[in-house]
Amino acid sequence: MHDVGVLPDGRVWYAMKRVRGARLDQAIAGGLDDAEKHRIFARIGETVAFAHSRGVLHRDLKPANVMAGEFGEVLVLDWGLAVAVDGARREPAGTAGFRARRGSSPATTAAIARPTG
Repeated sequence: MHDVGVLPDGRVWYAMKRVRGARLDQAIAGGLDDAEKHRIFARIGETVAFAHSRGVLHRDLKPANVMAGEFGEVLVLDWGLAVAVDGARREPAGTAGFRARRGSSPATTAAIARPTG
């Protein structure tokens, strides 16, 4: 994420790098060889391990939320359901008081909106 903030009406905004490539499910359907599948799987594991080391659970990891980039990069996307589980409240600067966006389930809203520490 490059920047994040809250609009005057309370909506949260963010700016991110534009990601180009194929979703993992599309890339696999396109015919990846086994070596490439293993490389991508290892990179997903590294990303998830890093998040877990910081007390963050993704909670929606699936092939449609992984991007295989044009230059071999592997990106885990859509962290909208992620939660902090280590007791630390992790909010980007400027988002204090943020509540889950419209369409979230009550369980997700409670998990995101409730301070964990």
